[in-house]
Amino acid sequence: MTLEVPTKRQAVILVENEITDMECNASLLMILNTPLILYIIDHLLTQNVEQIFIACNLENKIKISTIIQNRYKSKVVQFIVCDETKSSGEIIRQISENSQLESDELIVIKGDVITTLQLDPILQFHRQNCRDGHVVTVVYRKNHIVNESRSDDDKTIVIIDGLTNRILKVDDRKIEKTNRPYYLRLSLNKETPKIEVHGDFMETGVFIFTRQGLSLFSDADNCDMNEFPEMFYPRILENDITNFKLHCYIAKDNEYSVRIRDIATFRKVSTEMLQRHGYPYTTDLNVFGYDYNMYGHNVVSHASSKVPLKILQKSKNVLLCERTTIGINTTLNNSVICSDCIVGEGSSIEDSQIFNGTTIGKNVQIISSVIGNNCIIEDDAIVSQKYLCENTIFGKDGIEKSTKPNDQLFTSRVQKHNASSLLRSGSARINLIDNDSDDEEQNSIDEEKQQPFSVFRSTVKRFIEAYFVNHEKHMLLTQITSLKATFNYSMSETVSAIIEAFLLIGDPNGTKTTLEQLKSLDTSWEILEKFTTNCDEQVEILFYLCEFCDDFKYFEPTFIYILHALHENEVVSEDAIWKWKEDCSNSEDYSRFIELSQGFLTALKNAQNEEENGDEEEEEGDDDEYEYEEVEEDEE
Repeated sequence: MTLEVPTKRQAVILVENEITDMECNASLLMILNTPLILYIIDHLLTQNVEQIFIACNLENKIKISTIIQNRYKSKVVQFIVCDETKSSGEIIRQISENSQLESDELIVIKGDVITTLQLDPILQFHRQNCRDGHVVTVVYRKNHIVNESRSDDDKTIVIIDGLTNRILKVDDRKIEKTNRPYYLRLSLNKETPKIEVHGDFMETGVFIFTRQGLSLFSDADNCDMNEFPEMFYPRILENDITNFKLHCYIAKDNEYSVRIRDIATFRKVSTEMLQRHGYPYTTDLNVFGYDYNMYGHNVVSHASSKVPLKILQKSKNVLLCERTTIGINTTLNNSVICSDCIVGEGSSIEDSQIFNGTTIGKNVQIISSVIGNNCIIEDDAIVSQKYLCENTIFGKDGIEKSTKPNDQLFTSRVQKHNASSLLRSGSARINLIDNDSDDEEQNSIDEEKQQPFSVFRSTVKRFIEAYFVNHEKHMLLTQITSLKATFNYSMSETVSAIIEAFLLIGDPNGTKTTLEQLKSLDTSWEILEKFTTNCDEQVEILFYLCEFCDDFKYFEPTFIYILHALHENEVVSEDAIWKWKEDCSNSEDYSRFIELSQGFLTALKNAQNEEENGDEEEEEGDDDEYEYEEVEEDEE
């Protein structure tokens, strides 16, 4: 008899996997600058889970409480403090005794899982099998050909009934890498008309327990099942007396779920997140299945896309979605191009995200930009550090036009992700709102979305910290560009936030020698070259630098060093420096910075004079040479 649908949907997160290489719990790992535990909680809430229990020890409770702070109501997210958390079996035994767990179908998810699994079909499958001793539904997904994210030592073989998905045997060969045969009880061979052996199943870390399944762990005879599910399988499946049954649910191809078991898996998943779902603050691309082909330097292209083979072989870190056409002599690097896009010949796309239905003309350059749906980029246009709303025409002259009726003005804002979105804070939907709308409720939402500059600066700082670890320059440029557009700050404010992050990285309290700290950044200033600004914006950057040094006094003596670094790396021009000096001269608050930089300004002025004199002498030399050649020609 099928169980009735419970009145309350409850879930338990098992926080037990400690990754020794990173000296932290897996649930605290940062995936795209967001702790993994937040992904799990947010996803469960989008799946209509009413109560979430985090089972962990006291130390991890303190850490996780600090992370989630007041994000969730106390009745929605609660903690179950366990004395022993080195084994998931022991955790389940302790939570099975908790009186707060009232549901007849308890969702149990490992704390090292990142997933987009939809729970409704899984629970429906579980209810259909809740009879004749069924105790647990195990969720697997088939390993994808592209970017497999299973652990290197995962050699698990799952044998199932091909008609009912009942699990007959799980042969875990992570440690024992042998070629020994697989054995099944003779009775199973007779009773099961169709037996399937799978080596392509990956454990997702998601399980559905019945009350009877939970009770197994409170039984003294079964409580030695420390490692769940590894020791659970042979205990249940190979015991003729208990006659308990397990069934497996196979996730759909467009669902993602991976366990981060070790440092190697963490790196694979982090890379896979970027490649499968684009860059932060872009849509969930939903790139799955077997219709994608992989080429040389991490290039993934859908079979329906029309791309010259030469381009696929020369490109690097590119994802091309369905029905996309790429012209000849095109350069593609570190970019994601969504479905139904057309790219003209001779164009170049670097460090960018191109949304669906976009048409790009010939000889177009797109650098570190995000292009919305159904945009048109005209021939010979240069799009650098831009965030274009959907239905925008970008001309060769750099002018943006909307294709909406009546030439209405639209502005982009970040909409809250939908239930199926994986990247909680690293993903966003481009949504266009009419400025002339009378919807007061919508306007209030927009006001709430405007983040203070302090939040923007702290987010930039996290991106910079990640850059100093992975040294992925193209990733940082795209992240900063998208972040700038999301918060709607000017280029000068963005560059100022980057400079502040550079100066404070690794030394927030000024404990190091300041000059040594600055010298360690010599190779990093070049990143700012990509963020081109006009003269007025450069002046704003210099004033911001003055305010920064005023707040952090220990940087003030090195003001001239920072100014020189910005000038050397073409972040601020000479014209901007002279304009800044002129403006500072009229303000007592900034006059001391003119005095600090007097030596640099003098050297800069002398260099300009020498350059001008050199140009004049060169012009005179050219004139004399021209006259000499004419005389020589006349003599001939």
